[in-house]
Amino acid sequence: MPQGRVYAWRAQNRDAYNATERKRYAESPAKWERHLRSKYGIGAAEYAERLAAQGGCCAICKASAAHLGETLAVDHCHASGAVRGLLCAKCNRMLGCANDRPDVLRAGAEYLINAEAARVFIECVMDCQP
Repeated sequence: MPQGRVYAWRAQNRDAYNATERKRYAESPAKWERHLRSKYGIGAAEYAERLAAQGGCCAICKASAAHLGETLAVDHCHASGAVRGLLCAKCNRMLGCANDRPDVLRAGAEYLINAEAARVFIECVMDCQP
């Protein structure tokens, strides 16, 4: 299969591909070790230490890796390569979608806070009308 078709298949079958890769990593600790070292510059022992230091949970939402049934993603700075912590897939995607920009994340949080405040206000006004 030509390389372009492989990428296209992976994109269309991302969940199946990721499940297969997770299974391969689980069956081969050496493959997991190589992946961590080549992509993030850490080994399985350092990953385990970070996971333990985080209480086995995502550094942002605190969801348990065991409860999620998945390994946590290694979050890293794309500019320096420095590892920041371990995140669940959703929190990792959230940071990626915000392009690692704190101002975008703060604006998103403010939007949610104001949207909730507006909803509560509207409900109160609607309930108070004769």
